[in-house]
Amino acid sequence: MFQAAVKRTTDWLVQGGSIAEEDREVYEFGLDKLFSMLSNFLFAAGLGLLFGMFAQTAVFYATYIMIRIYAGGYHADRPLRCFLFGIGAIVPCLFVIHFQQAWKTPVVFCGLLGLCIAILVMLGPTGNKDKMLDELEKAVYGRRLLRNLAIITIAAITLLLLSFSYYASAVLCGMLLATVTVVVGKVKLLFQLHHNQAVPAGSRPMKSGTCQSDSSLRQSEDKTVRSFPITAKASESN
Repeated sequence: MFQAAVKRTTDWLVQGGSIAEEDREVYEFGLDKLFSMLSNFLFAAGLGLLFGMFAQTAVFYATYIMIRIYAGGYHADRPLRCFLFGIGAIVPCLFVIHFQQAWKTPVVFCGLLGLCIAILVMLGPTGNKDKMLDELEKAVYGRRLLRNLAIITIAAITLLLLSFSYYASAVLCGMLLATVTVVVGKVKLLFQLHHNQAVPAGSRPMKSGTCQSDSSLRQSEDKTVRSFPITAKASESN
């Protein structure tokens, strides 16, 4: 979806000497994810301005990204599908924030907050079929996820106690969306792993453009881990 912009930006960085040619693939993956996030944010910000709730939208998206970047979760197989999934998830959340009622009840609010935290701690961080996490990566991303969850939880409870219910609901909706993506991503990963085990290796179809050697694939993945969080090499799509 952003291939042309990604290629031009990467070419400019290589020609300017900012990055090495052999690191091109890593930066292209990272830039593709960055552009995807920015496009979703701009769309959400536009809706926020339309509804007169830009600040709440910014709080919502910041919360979602703080969790998503280390928890991982669902990634669509194609860029357009990834973009549509993001938009389709953001729009209902903004409506919930705008017309929120249940969030004003502390018991309901804290119950949903605790449920999200429990699910994220149990399932996150979640890899995907293109980038499985090793034990070290799980430990590092897990600590960062716990740190961000602690910050978000303190912020959410503080906003609720100060009667900033719209902002508190924005934080909670960000956590809810991140939780849903982690659950869906985990289910998708388990299904794919089960399918791969059921299908003999020799009978699996090879996708176009995936004829790299195993060593080059491992080298590319190692570079990605060093340069970006787990969302950077999610898939060749977001």
